[in-house]
Formats: sequence, C-alpha cells, structure tokens
Amino acid sequence: MTPDVAWSVLVAQASRHGVAPIVHGHLRTLGTDRTPPEALDALAGAARACVALNLRLRDELSRLLAAFSRAGIPALPLKGPVLADRLYPAPLLRTAGDLDVLVPAADVLRAGRALEAIGYARSPDAEQGADYHTIYMREAGAVVVELHHDVGERHVSGLDARALWRAATRTSWRGQPVWEMALPDLLLYLAFHAVKDGLASLRALVDITLLVERHRDELPWAALAARATAAHLGPAVYLALGQARGLLGAPVLIVHVSGGEASKTIRAAQTLGARVFAETCPQYLFLKGDDADKPALEGAKWCCSPPPRDAASQEAVWQGLKDGTFQVGKDGVMAKCPSKYEAKPGAGSAGTE
Repeated sequence: MTPDVAWSVLVAQASRHGVAPIVHGHLRTLGTDRTPPEALDALAGAARACVALNLRLRDELSRLLAAFSRAGIPALPLKGPVLADRLYPAPLLRTAGDLDVLVPAADVLRAGRALEAIGYARSPDAEQGADYHTIYMREAGAVVVELHHDVGERHVSGLDARALWRAATRTSWRGQPVWEMALPDLLLYLAFHAVKDGLASLRALVDITLLVERHRDELPWAALAARATAAHLGPAVYLALGQARGLLGAPVLIVHVSGGEASKTIRAAQTLGARVFAETCPQYLFLKGDDADKPALEGAKWCCSPPPRDAASQEAVWQGLKDGTFQVGKDGVMAKCPSKYEAKPGAGSAGTE
C-alpha cells in the first residue's frame, strides 16, 4: 500500500460507490498494520451497517415472497439479496437500499394488495417517479419495495419483460418460490441499469464482473450480441463491459466488427494482454459497400447495420479471422428465404429489422 493514500477520500468514495464492505475485507486481508485505524474503523462500520441492513432486507423479502406465493403471484426478484446469493462469495457484503421485485403485468394490482395485506402502503403519486414500477413502503423511511411490471423505460431499452419471463426458470430462495432470469437476460439487465445510472457506481460494475467471471463459459456470446443489438442495448453493454474490464478486469465482447481500424485496435489491445473478444458477421467477409448500390431490390437486399465497407475493410476482416482477432461469429446472417426479399419495407439482411 502506498504511503500517500488519501484515506478519507478512499473511505468516502468507497461508501459512495457502494463497495465499502468489500474494500474493508480486502484491506483486512492485506493486514491491518498497513491501514490507518480510523480508516479501517470507518470501513468496518460501513460493513456492519451493510450486514445489518441486508439481514433486514432478507427477512422482508422472505415475507413478501411468502405473501406472493399465497396469492399465486409469480415473483422475480431483481438485484438485491437474491442476486447477491447468486454471484457474491460473501452475499451480505453487497450493499442494497431497497427491494425490487418483478411480477407479470397482469398481476400488478393483486401484488399491490398482497403487499398492503402485510403492512406496506403505496407511496403518494408525487413520489413514484418511474412509470415501470410502483413504490411501496413499510414504516416511514424504513423498507422500500419497488414493485416492477417492467424492467426499464421502454423508450430507452428494448428489453421485453414478457420475453424475460419466457426464458426465466423457477427456483427457490430461502424456501420460497422465485423466478430467476436467464444468464443472457441478467447480463443485459445489469448493463442497461449500470449505464442508465451513468456508470456512477462501482457496485454495478462488480455485479457485472462477478457474473461474467462466474459464467463466462455458459454465456452464449454471439447470441447475446444479437440480443443486445435487437434490444437497442449494444452501446450500453459495450460501455458497461468496457468499464468493468478497465476497472475490474472483466472481459469485453465487441460485436459486428466490419472494418480495418476497429480490427487493428482490437488486435493491439489483445496483444497487450487485454481480455477483449470480438465478433464479426459473414456479410463483412463477402459483401462490399457497392453491393448495396445495385438497382432496386438487388441492392436493397444487402442492406444491414453496420453496412459492408470497402475492399480493404473486407480484407482486414478476413485477416482478423486468420490471426485470431475474432473469437466468435454470427451465423445465418445471409441465409436466404423467399419472404426475406419481398419488395416491402424492412427487406434486407439481418440487422435492418
């Protein structure tokens, strides 16, 4: 540990980013003789407060889930204690401030009544804020529950709550039935919310890093890239994974690489040891920009996003396949079916829908 650490700033920033309990654990591992007692005491206090709040939130979540179960309402906890148990080696050290639970849109009113039956009250309209959840509170200033019917603002994200439910699996948590997001959906959700909050919290990046580290081999990266693009979350996932890699060492996947400059930059980062993975698509191997300039439908059917580029870019993509720059590729992009090329709006290759 360097002697010129601004300890008061470190403690304040660790608390602001929601990672004070984790920092405390790491400093204790390094040895208490390397940390000023007042800094260690402050971080220890934050860790104790975090554990106490987490124990209370866990008890409340158990009560809430039991109430939903009695009412026959499916519940999918978002983040909070269930995510901590799923990803964290020491779950009680993941900071949390409230409980977020997703229920099917058709069950929102019944879920609200179930919450009221166990002592919660709906907050006034002026305090509601976002339109994709409803805030309930038990005791003034105490436990807050955000009852979700969706996972985010629809004008910002294309994540479809109905699709999340279809891919979710039923499991249990502390003896109560819960639903759990599929891993690709969980990564998209965490990345979306990290970016929505301005990447202002290291805790959100720790969540993403632990998910990728633990489930890297299970994540279908090529399909996930396509999902992110379709949900208009490509930039969000790129930014979130990029920040997680830069700050915490998580790998990054860059999708739909179509040109030489991008290939060169990725290869340079890989050569320096960065955990950067890249994906390209068949159209960038076999098409060039002038293919889309052909008359009428002959050109329209080769429209895609991003578009094919020039011969030099095409050669760079081939070279990237040869030298290992690209680890994954998206197949089926140029598969032809008769209805695909009908003269109607939206005709073209994948990526234009």
